Amino acid sequence: FGFPANSLAQAVTLLDVYSFNVAVVEDHSSLWSLCLTICRSVQKMTRARGMEWHRITVWLKAASPTLTPFAVDDMVDSIRALERQVLRVLNWQVHPTTAQMWLSAYCGRFSVATAGLCQLYLDAVLEHSQILAGEILQIMTIFDFPPQRLASGLLVCGMASVG
Repeated sequence: FGFPANSLAQAVTLLDVYSFNVAVVEDHSSLWSLCLTICRSVQKMTRARGMEWHRITVWLKAASPTLTPFAVDDMVDSIRALERQVLRVLNWQVHPTTAQMWLSAYCGRFSVATAGLCQLYLDAVLEHSQILAGEILQIMTIFDFPPQRLASGLLVCGMASVG
């Protein structure tokens, strides 16, 4: 969808929180709409380009050539309505603290404490830990591993693996 890589964690966190607070999504098209809505919301927050309504409309027409222009307009309207619903369910808390944010803070503090002597090492730890975080978030939710706790574990694993 064209947004920064660090925004993926934010989108996953919003999806986890929304899913925790709402009944199970009925079908795959509803899940598709929900994911599109959350990605669009994250892009708005990060000011990334790529999810303008015109582009969504063009994409919908290309994905489903049998759709009439009225059906596409109805889908866009339903996505807008879902976006408002998602924001209500999240109580407008759309900037969750992610494990990557905690990890960056930990590495930043460690760098200050060591007067920058370990910066290259910490950069490698941060890079390795962000990859590992992406893999962990594919199989666990933020409720299984809260972001601060996950970041602490990632920091230790990153330090051990980088050496």
